[in-house]
Amino acid sequence: MARPKIHWIREPERIAAMSSPVRQAILDRIEALGPCSVADLARSLDRPADALYYHVRQLLKVGMLVEAGSRSTARRDEALFDFPHSRWHIAYDLDDPDNVAAVGKATAALLRQAGRDFDDGLQHPKAVTRGLTRNLWSLRLEARLGRDQLRAINEHLQAIIDILRDARHAKRKRGSLLSLSWVLAPLAGPARRRRSTPEETE
Repeated sequence: MARPKIHWIREPERIAAMSSPVRQAILDRIEALGPCSVADLARSLDRPADALYYHVRQLLKVGMLVEAGSRSTARRDEALFDFPHSRWHIAYDLDDPDNVAAVGKATAALLRQAGRDFDDGLQHPKAVTRGLTRNLWSLRLEARLGRDQLRAINEHLQAIIDILRDARHAKRKRGSLLSLSWVLAPLAGPARRRRSTPEETE
């Protein structure tokens, strides 16, 4: 079965919208739960609805969200919001300084949220720290990798993305809400040591 086409987010103003922790939380929660009203988001994020309307409008303005119908409630009809594309990624354009700055800010916000998520997880009554159902851990590793190893890592990361996004489309009513964040980045290796001459070792 062919993987759904990826829509690439390239515009700096759209990427920059994700540098707000609140907007990123809104996007992440809609990614996890599917179309949501502002009231749904307020309940799920434990934030007052009035504090979310502005951020939803900003995400609509830059095209990160679209209206996806409405739902009748006892009080009034509620607009539902969703992504315009079911599969999307941020495009990195290292030749565009505006894109680079926006990606950097969005990633910094993501990592700050990851730290908060982990702190919350340490206090969570259902945290599991061992075994195949483990839901709490952090890790940082460095290694020298060849092209084949790097390709394998990226294939595994893409498989993880597919699991997380397929979970949304499965419309599951059960299961725990989890967050997963990662950074993969090339590092500057240590400078090569210059070989000493015989005169320098005497």
